[in-house]
Amino acid sequence: MKKLTIFLIIISILFVSCNKQSRSEGKLVITAVNFPSYDAARAVAGDSADIRMLLPCGAESHSFEPTPDDIKRIMASDLFIYTGGESEEWVNYILKDLDSKVKVFSLMDAAYEVLEEAETLSGHDHDHDHECTCGHEHNHDHEHNHECCGHDHNHDHEHNHECCGHDHDHDHEHSHECCGHDHKHEHSHECCGHDHDHEHNHECCGHEHDHEHEHEHELDEHVWTSPRNERSIITELCKVLVEIDSANKAIYEKNAESYIKEIDEIDKAFRAVVDNASTKTLVIADRYPIMYFAIEYDLEVFAAFPGCAHETEANANTVAALIDLVKERGIKVILHMELSNTMLAKVISDETGAKALEFNSAHNVTKRQFDAGLTWTQIMRSNVDVLKEALD
Repeated sequence: MKKLTIFLIIISILFVSCNKQSRSEGKLVITAVNFPSYDAARAVAGDSADIRMLLPCGAESHSFEPTPDDIKRIMASDLFIYTGGESEEWVNYILKDLDSKVKVFSLMDAAYEVLEEAETLSGHDHDHDHECTCGHEHNHDHEHNHECCGHDHNHDHEHNHECCGHDHDHDHEHSHECCGHDHKHEHSHECCGHDHDHEHNHECCGHEHDHEHEHEHELDEHVWTSPRNERSIITELCKVLVEIDSANKAIYEKNAESYIKEIDEIDKAFRAVVDNASTKTLVIADRYPIMYFAIEYDLEVFAAFPGCAHETEANANTVAALIDLVKERGIKVILHMELSNTMLAKVISDETGAKALEFNSAHNVTKRQFDAGLTWTQIMRSNVDVLKEALD
């Protein structure tokens, strides 16, 4: 990892030299790596905590590295919140030397389910090993039909949750008792019209690949894009805050309950859009950080790059494939993500006449949005309108 040696030296020095900060006005000191973790902390703790987001507004989250001051802040916190994915590898080294009094909270550990990152137009299919909340491994009985990594997810799920008193019925066959998850998925993929089993015999774009080996695939970090995951994150974070600061238990539980109601309302709004849509296909001329969202609402997605791709300059084959797809399917709207290069979306829009719209994955916000107090729920409400137009 870049600068790893320097970070380890800094961590060692700071661990010895910095003392635990005293709470300001009796408030908890919470440090959150990025916007999703910051928003969750703000939603539950509210004014009862001193909350800071380390990731600069508008910055790229996948390549973020903390400064010495950031590390000092983390070590002086009551609670440290991070995502938990491979892009935050630096966190693992900090955790080794972190004072045991500093509570840590991972969004991925608290999420309802965590899945492997999806492939893209040029990728190969794979069976997903799912690691869902609290370190549990789940086999999901979803049937995912992927066409050329345009992901068509057919889920007959039935969710029966006993988590925070909320009963959510989402057509999955998941029986949950707040982190007692028993899931089963079966994935059937078609890439470029070819059917693949996990003993890969690919004839994709004319190439034959015989893979009889196991693949190590990264887990998709963008768990917060799913309302179901966000609900679970808020629920588990509330429990942690109550454990740290029981004196404010009533405040944390009230705030969490209120935010979960907002999440449930947004969930209903998305489902209403999908239920009344004329298509369930999305074309994303960008990274694909909304896999959890697409799976939750049974959407078929064709994207140019994986969710955490470092390179976002599409090759000619990808551009041509997306243009052909938009024309063949009569797609009226293509999407790009927030804070991204919209050049590819513009190219496809110019070639096809499709309208380009922004779908916000809430991975970060601008300084202006941050100062205005923009929340995850506000972002998702805007996405409801975008989704409605995209699926019309």
